[in-house]
Parts: sequence; C-alpha cells; structure tokens
Amino acid sequence: MQSVEKVADGTLLMHFILTNPPTDNWNFIAGQFVNLQFMDEKNEEAWRSYSIASGPNEYDNPAEFDLLVRVGAEGFGVGTKHLMHMKVGESLPVRGAYGRFVLPKELPKKIVMIATGTGIAPMRSMIQTLKSQSYRGVVELIYGGRTPSDIAYLDELATESSITKTFCFSRTKDFGEYSEHSKHGRVTAHLPAPYIEARYYICGNGAMCAEVRGHYYAAGLTRKEVHTELFY
Repeated sequence: MQSVEKVADGTLLMHFILTNPPTDNWNFIAGQFVNLQFMDEKNEEAWRSYSIASGPNEYDNPAEFDLLVRVGAEGFGVGTKHLMHMKVGESLPVRGAYGRFVLPKELPKKIVMIATGTGIAPMRSMIQTLKSQSYRGVVELIYGGRTPSDIAYLDELATESSITKTFCFSRTKDFGEYSEHSKHGRVTAHLPAPYIEARYYICGNGAMCAEVRGHYYAAGLTRKEVHTELFY
C-alpha cells in the first residue's frame, strides 16, 4: 500500500501498486474487483473482494489502483480489520482483476448508475473510463448516504461536467453547498424512469440493490439492461 486517507465518514481511500503483477501488462476493466488475502482468527487464508475505484488509465503505471474500504470502530470482518490498521509500505497478496459488472462493448445511449456507500467505487471507475473514451451519451448518477459526510468523492462528483447527478441524503435536509444536486430521502425514492435503451448499474447495500432491481424488472427491464453488484 502506498497511501491511505479518509474520504468520508467510515470510508478510507487506499492506493496500491502491484509489485509482482500476474503479467507484464496487468490491467483491469472499469467495474472489476480484486481479491486481497488475509489471515483469519484460525490463521487460515481468507480472501475478500474489493471493487477498484480508479480508472484503468488514471495512473501512468497500469499496476496502480485505488480501493474504497468501509471501516468501523472494530471493523466489519477479517479484511476490514486488517486494512484499517495497515501501514504504508505493507503489502498483501492480490488476485484479479475479476468480474462482469462492466460496461458493454457497444455503449448505449444512456447509462444510469445507482449507488450507496462504497458502492460508488466501480461507478467512479466507469465514469473515468467513459470520459477517456469521450462518450457522447447520457450518464446519470444517483448516489445515496445519510449525510454529505457519508459520500466519498462528493466534491469531485458534484463538479463533474460529464454526468448528471443526484445525491440522496436520508437523514438531513441541510445540503449546504451541494443543494443544486441533492434531494432528501433514500435513492429508492428518486429512481429515474425505466428506459429500454439504457443500461442500469446498481451497487451498494444488498437490500437497496434488490429493491431497485425489482423496481426495474417490474417495469419490464431484464438482466440485459439491469446489472447489480452487492457490497454488504
């Protein structure tokens, strides 16, 4: 690990560089994840998955990438407990990148991203990729948290001109400088209308993902249009 910083309440941004990539040209596709290896309470190997938050071409060195990690006072499991106490310069075994939660080769006219918490990680990677490809369609982001302090990349996303965005805050109506793009309530209360030529990417809390997916399935969309990735 090369650096770590707090980017939201209970959320760390950790920057890694692979020192022994699986191939000389290691890279990843926006939306994919890596597996990190930890040792559990029984001193047995435990692998945990973390979506990559940086874009594939964001750094000059393709072996560099960022992870968003949700932490708590005691952590949420063997992986989080280790990462929240990890020091700069320490290393971990890595596998990947893996996953099919990625953009299609033929991009649609509209891409809708719906996220809560660290579920923004693969969405940010996709946004970076679409910018680098000069995507001419519409990217709409709906991103939820309890208050503005829960939202990672808030300033960056609020000023990102390549997307339209709605920040949903469930526990406050005081949006401060983010009022132009903010609404009160959960993301499930502010879902965009279904659009058959769009692709929907949903990532975050498992209950939220299930509810949003069910909403769009009921409207006639299918697994072809609706993609989900559960974080917790």
